[in-house]
Amino acid sequence: MRDTHGVSVYDNPSSVVRRGLDPFLVDSMTIPPELRVIQRGVDPHHYEIVPRHGANLTPQEFTSCLLQIQCGR
Repeated sequence: MRDTHGVSVYDNPSSVVRRGLDPFLVDSMTIPPELRVIQRGVDPHHYEIVPRHGANLTPQEFTSCLLQIQCGR
């Protein structure tokens, strides 16, 4: 897995709704240490959850880490 690309998240619920999706609140305390959140692109509200540098995660390990993140409304 590349440590520069991952799952998109936004810090603004309206950005999610504009894309026709339902917003959920990510519990940042549940993000595993193998992952990090980085701002990506020109939209200052757009972030990605990516592998931490040097984590060398396989796609399966990355998915397993993502499944540990808790979300709510």
